[in-house]
Amino acid sequence: MNYDRIAIKVGEKTELTIPNRGSSGLRLVHEISDSSIIQVSREELPVTMQEKLVIKPGDKFPAFFRITGLAKGTTTLVFKEQRVGMPDSSDLVLKKIEIFVD
Repeated sequence: MNYDRIAIKVGEKTELTIPNRGSSGLRLVHEISDSSIIQVSREELPVTMQEKLVIKPGDKFPAFFRITGLAKGTTTLVFKEQRVGMPDSSDLVLKKIEIFVD
C-alpha cells in the first residue's frame, strides 16, 4: 500500500490521480477521517493529461481528484477499491494519504 503525506494551505487546491480499473466490477471510493479539514472532488481527467496517456487494453485509467484545504488540521484520506455487492471487509486499500492543512 502506498502511504503519502501532503501539506496545503487553507483555500489551496492540489490534484492527484489514482489508478482505476473502471468497469471491472470494482468501484473506486474514498474516505476522509475529518471532512471539515478538506474537500475531495472527483473530476474528469484534464485534456492535457489525457493527451500524454499511453494506455493499452487492460491498463488502468487514472481517476482524477482535486483536494481543497478547508480548515487547519490533519486528516487522513484513503482510496479503496470496493467490490460491487460485497461487504466492506473485502475492500482493497490502494492509497492512504495524511494531509496537513495550515
